Amino acid sequence: NGSSSSDSASCIHRAKFSAITPKAIQDAFSTLEEPDPDLSRSVDARQELDLRIGVALTRLLTWRCVGIARKRFSASTRMVSYGPCQTPALSFC
Repeated sequence: NGSSSSDSASCIHRAKFSAITPKAIQDAFSTLEEPDPDLSRSVDARQELDLRIGVALTRLLTWRCVGIARKRFSASTRMVSYGPCQTPALSFC
């Protein structure tokens, strides 16, 4: 085909939306933008921080609070988990 990587990159667009509603998604697809490398790197950094903080705090909370969780919630509790993205994600369950 002979196309360069810059030609391929020019075919990539980003839809930005903050809500999962038909209108928000339609609006996002009607205003597609070129990807922003700085924004992409900031998303990568946020994911890395969320993972590292989540792992560290999950260990700490489990170590310090699993006994309390077993008494208050369920005797079978084995872990007390933390994650900045868990609260909105769990609402979809």
